[in-house]
Amino acid sequence: MAVPCLVALTKLIERQTTRDTMKAAELFDLSGHVAVVTGAASGLGLAIAQVIAANGGRVAMLDIDEGKLKQAAAAIDEAGGAVETFCVDITEAGKVEAVVDAYVERYGRLDCVFANAGASGGPGYGKPEGELKAASMELWDACLRVNLDGAFPGFTSVQLYHRDPYRHRWRRLAWSR
Repeated sequence: MAVPCLVALTKLIERQTTRDTMKAAELFDLSGHVAVVTGAASGLGLAIAQVIAANGGRVAMLDIDEGKLKQAAAAIDEAGGAVETFCVDITEAGKVEAVVDAYVERYGRLDCVFANAGASGGPGYGKPEGELKAASMELWDACLRVNLDGAFPGFTSVQLYHRDPYRHRWRRLAWSR
């Protein structure tokens, strides 16, 4: 399943290419690249993992929902993508770092971390439980642990490879919130 904005961008680039410019297939070629995506079982995280894998990259998919994670990875794998899943609670200290370290050790590089995992403060808009009067400090703290603190371990573990140019390199770091 292609992401609509990527499809539109690809078509636009292909229309504007000439003999002397880069083709869209070359521009989006991620062969040999290694990425880590948190919140990869659904939504934007899944879409990013799909795009990276569809364009030749290898993806470590991290999420707390093991069932959805396995299902999403199976679909990407069936389409020919290279993915591995890691059921991780990003709020638990050391878990993300351990996965990133193991993944980099296995593949010798890390090109992208997409820190996308997120949580909402209630069941959703339009429901009484999602209204402000139903909010509590516990919900607030849980959201902050995932949405803010959860991105930090991914960034700090990647920093290790950024500072040691002889060991590994990383190139891209994204945080969606």
